[in-house]
Amino acid sequence: MAPIERLAGMSSASIPSEALPRPPAAASSELARLETQLSDWVHCPSCKTPAGKAKIAEISDKIEAIKAQVKTAEDAKATARRSNEIVESSKAAAGSVRLDGLGQWLNERA
Repeated sequence: MAPIERLAGMSSASIPSEALPRPPAAASSELARLETQLSDWVHCPSCKTPAGKAKIAEISDKIEAIKAQVKTAEDAKATARRSNEIVESSKAAAGSVRLDGLGQWLNERA
C-alpha cells in the first residue's frame, strides 16, 4: 500500500485501516478470502444460529468495507487523471496565448 500523508496532525497509525482507500490489486486476495469464508458460513448448518448470523454479518460488513475502499481508491485515481488532463490542456492552451504588453498594462494599473 502506498505511504499515507499526514493529515492534520494524524499519523498513518492513528487512522483506522478500514477508512483508508485500498487499491484494487491489494484488495482482491483479501476479498476472495472473505467471500469464501462467507460462502462457507452461509452453507453451514450453524448459519441459522445467533452466532452464525453474527459471523455472517461480520464477514459481510468486512466485504462491503473493502469494496468501499476500492471504490474510493478508483474514484481518487479517476479524479487525479482528470486533473492531469485539465493541467495538460491548460499548458497546451497557454502556449498559444499572446501576452504582448500585458506586463506594461499591469504596471500602469498598479
